[in-house]
Amino acid sequence: MESLFRVANELQIKIIYIPLGHINNGLFGLSLPESRTIILDVKLLQPEYDKLHRCIMAEEIGHMVAGATVNALGIHTNYSLNRKITEEEEKALLWATEKLIPTNEITLLLQEGFFNCEDLADYFGVTVWFMFRKLEFMQVYCEDKKDIIRPVIKKAKISCF
Repeated sequence: MESLFRVANELQIKIIYIPLGHINNGLFGLSLPESRTIILDVKLLQPEYDKLHRCIMAEEIGHMVAGATVNALGIHTNYSLNRKITEEEEKALLWATEKLIPTNEITLLLQEGFFNCEDLADYFGVTVWFMFRKLEFMQVYCEDKKDIIRPVIKKAKISCF
């Protein structure tokens, strides 16, 4: 979390915690690009939400880094693994997954046969959904790694359910 707060500080992004559940049940994060502000649900400060907190904060910072121009109301619960995402959401998630799950580090783990989605998520301190997205992005964007990623994706899809 410290590295995410450092990035937010460097980018002059203000992080505010308030109860968001009353706005929309399941809403944990909201970015307001015009005011360089990220609003996170106060529940995320509870220890049982550590992984979700990291993922949501990284994605919301990703919206700022990716150049979001409109309010991004994102609900970060009940994601379907097959969920279609907007181009802006994809850019934010690409930044966030790379920040929390560096491609070079996960590639080494994959080459060593470390391929269970839940274990990888635990290793990087992220949610399973977030890990699955990273693996999907690698499959699409890492041409040179496709040979090691394909079997992992296949196994990860099974272990993510």
